[in-house]
Amino acid sequence: MPTQTAKLLGITRLQPAQISIGLANHTIAKPRGVVIDVLLEIGDIKIPVDFHVMNIQGGCDTPLILGRPFLATAGAVMDLPNRRMSLANVDKTVFYKTIPFISPNKLSYLSLPKAAQENHQTTLKVTMRQELKDYVSGRALTPSPTKRSYQSS
Repeated sequence: MPTQTAKLLGITRLQPAQISIGLANHTIAKPRGVVIDVLLEIGDIKIPVDFHVMNIQGGCDTPLILGRPFLATAGAVMDLPNRRMSLANVDKTVFYKTIPFISPNKLSYLSLPKAAQENHQTTLKVTMRQELKDYVSGRALTPSPTKRSYQSS
């Protein structure tokens, strides 16, 4: 939540935030603080939500980011083929449009050389295919750390 939005809502007491947040532009930001258990009203239901207050540009029209704890509490059910979501604990019959997402096949590797891009995508597909085979065959999946190195050509 932008600081300006918090001020407009009358939120003045912030608890210290002990985290740093990685942003989409790969920068790290430290929140000014966190406000706990803000009651977010959706329909007839009130859901407690925590917001990190950040020194970022924005105002009343800036969308607030609701994370996984909110989605779990609200009972979010994703309909990925139709790019919509319902909140089962609020109203199962109401659907919300979701933000478009990028499929793994369309990931962009702008910082990697062409050979590394092709190698990484091939490795990703092979790994996913093998994990699916292991799952279907009933073999236990155990995490195995792998070391990948990319060399420019």
